[in-house]
Amino acid sequence: MPKKSLELALNIAGGGAFGMFLRWLEDQLAFNELGLAEKSAFHILLLLYLLAVGLTFRKFCLRYEKEGLCVSDEIGKAFRAEELLYVIARRAIGALMALSGVLVLMTTETDKYPGMLRLLGILAILSGLFFMLLHAELHRLRPGVMLMCVLSLPQLLMFAVWLIYTYRTNAINSVPWGYMMEVATVSMGMVAFFRLAGYAFGAPNWKRCLFDCCFTAVMFLMSLADERYLALQLVFFSGALMLIYCAWVMVKNLEEAPEPTQPQEETQPDDGFEHL
Repeated sequence: MPKKSLELALNIAGGGAFGMFLRWLEDQLAFNELGLAEKSAFHILLLLYLLAVGLTFRKFCLRYEKEGLCVSDEIGKAFRAEELLYVIARRAIGALMALSGVLVLMTTETDKYPGMLRLLGILAILSGLFFMLLHAELHRLRPGVMLMCVLSLPQLLMFAVWLIYTYRTNAINSVPWGYMMEVATVSMGMVAFFRLAGYAFGAPNWKRCLFDCCFTAVMFLMSLADERYLALQLVFFSGALMLIYCAWVMVKNLEEAPEPTQPQEETQPDDGFEHL
């Protein structure tokens, strides 16, 4: 399904780029010189745009379902990509995430909460390395279930730590619009990687997983318009590439959905009592 994969990836990239532009306009026009939020239509416009993005990707999932397609519940079939292009792509994405983690560690000295930022950097490095190892493990004949569960955890833990870090750094911030976008984006990152980890833990749901990957990747790209450490910007960008890669591979591995099996009617034994 290369055409379907390319179509979905272009929609994610285009949606993220336009969303980044809207978020940048909001930062420039909806806040005054002191950083306080003013009454502006951009606040509502951004929410409406996110709603439109969600409806668009939901339409993609419903279209695949109407065409009689689905993604396998087996993680090895759902994310299998043995071609050289995919191998290079996932190694480059994992290396970029690991590099962003190293840069996060280098910026901890000037931060107000260096301990949490240091933990976030370590988890970012593990996320990049484990991302490469996880997708390499899928190509074995019998991938280790326990190993895949462990390799699926760092991304989820990283965004959980990031969420706590965001709340702590903005505890005295009186402008919710200034940081709520980051809180929502990090929360969606937890949800998306939770859906991906569901394949490793034996609880897959391909429609929700694909939708969350697409929607969260757009939010990651939108958040690049905000001001933060360059290292954290790279973490967002690397996370968006991870989700785009997973969505691409899932659509590439679409297969015909099995026909629903009808429950067999229970037959009573012919012992003569039915004649009474």
